[in-house]
Amino acid sequence: MCRRAGAKRIFALDINEERLGTVGKFGVDFGLNLKDGGAALTERLAVALQGEPVTVALDYSGAPDTMEVLLGLLGIGGTAVFVGATFPQRAVQVNAEQLIRNLHTIKGLHNYNGQDFIAAARFMEQNHRRFPFESLVHDKFNLDTVNEAFDYGVKSGAYRVGVRIGSAP
Repeated sequence: MCRRAGAKRIFALDINEERLGTVGKFGVDFGLNLKDGGAALTERLAVALQGEPVTVALDYSGAPDTMEVLLGLLGIGGTAVFVGATFPQRAVQVNAEQLIRNLHTIKGLHNYNGQDFIAAARFMEQNHRRFPFESLVHDKFNLDTVNEAFDYGVKSGAYRVGVRIGSAP
């Protein structure tokens, strides 16, 4: 979706190597492990960005450390959108001078509206052969085992857990 919206290069930051191993299948150009931290991460980001500022940074983790890294990457007029911060946590540190001088925008997004849902469904419908969306859903559960599905989802770190309502096709 990012590429369709005009992104020239797409980066994914995560702390999970397994997840970073899947990003290329979904159009991401470069995956970076945030566990590297500090100077190592800063150096790898500099190489990946090739001197170009970030125009839009999306955070789905809700991790303040990650949000702060993304704010530091924004170029003039850049926008950060924080989606995943829906739980109690420490405050995000914002450099007000950087924010003002560089005309940054910070937005929060919680849930989605009907138009967003329709756009996402259309994207998946149009791109289901291009991207392996099915590989992100663990669907070994049926309605009789829905409680086990919830437990599995919490404990496994699965992207998504599906519950089959009827018998498998």
